[in-house]
Amino acid sequence: MKILLLSGEPSGDLYLNYLIENFNKLYPDIQLYVIGNKENIKGNFQLLFDSKNFPVVGFYEGIKKSFSLFYHLKEIERKIKEIKPDIFIPISFPGFNLPLIKRIKNEKLKIVYFAPPQIWAWGKFRYKILKKYVDKMICLFPFEKEFYKKLKLKAIYVGNPLLEIIKTNLTKEEIKEKYNIKDEKVLILMPGSRNEIIKKNLLFFLKVYDKLNKDFKIKAFILALKGLNYKDNFLDLPLIYENHYELISVSDLVLTCLGTATLEIALLDKPFISIYFPSFFTLLIGKFLIKTKYFSLPNILLKEKIFLEFINPKLEIVYQKAKEILDNRLNYQPCLSRLKKILNNKKEIAKNIIVKILTN
Repeated sequence: MKILLLSGEPSGDLYLNYLIENFNKLYPDIQLYVIGNKENIKGNFQLLFDSKNFPVVGFYEGIKKSFSLFYHLKEIERKIKEIKPDIFIPISFPGFNLPLIKRIKNEKLKIVYFAPPQIWAWGKFRYKILKKYVDKMICLFPFEKEFYKKLKLKAIYVGNPLLEIIKTNLTKEEIKEKYNIKDEKVLILMPGSRNEIIKKNLLFFLKVYDKLNKDFKIKAFILALKGLNYKDNFLDLPLIYENHYELISVSDLVLTCLGTATLEIALLDKPFISIYFPSFFTLLIGKFLIKTKYFSLPNILLKEKIFLEFINPKLEIVYQKAKEILDNRLNYQPCLSRLKKILNNKKEIAKNIIVKILTN
């Protein structure tokens, strides 16, 4: 059997690694063909294309890269016709994957969408493409299953993979010793996974850090991803490329952008402040298309604005809220426990996902 998996962004690579690892472990004879960022993935597979030039964010930014993506679309379509996989697993990245599945779907190719488009948040019209071309969808959140089923789409939820992915091998004492952390407050900066947003987010985070550093004894770290552009010395703060979960697990606060990272942080029982600087065009269009009341995944799942999230944030407001968290004036623990219950930590999530992919 031949299976093709496609991830076009770092958050997708997280799940791509998860699927590769478990296919290799449970069904080592299956041939895996992969499209993903070669610097972020590992395992036994054949890499067809490196996706490091794929990432797109926002509406306007997507338009700017449309010609480049069209070229990649044609090349991947050609390669798929050549290798003739039995199953195609697109992972998130709907701006690319939806046009692709329309091109390649035939009666012999089974399409299983992993982390399907969040049409419950925006762009509900896309369900027509999913209904016509996708055989089944593996959802990441329990409420998605019911949402998609109402649209007569075959949707499955057997647990969120992050519950198995997120783990640390060291104790908190060992982690603190490894990074020379003593009695300081630990501040983590996660500026994003795309070059076009890293600079803006990081400059903002550093201004917050600079103000907090006058109130507290702080040790700060920048969590970085391979293959992305980090310039200047960032006030001599260390760039950490490996074992991000270790540092998050001993942090007092994480400053992050919106995305999968917010859920990862919450599942490590840590508070965060998330931000997003959209372009004017993205902000304008988003007002008409986005249907969710909240933006960070933990708040969406909890149906409350528990964790702080800001669109086009003001420095002084973020600083004051960060100061409250570092002063231990905000208690998130009850909500963090509730979040894990909502995700329903079932046993053998990976095994159940692989079986659902392979069976009808």
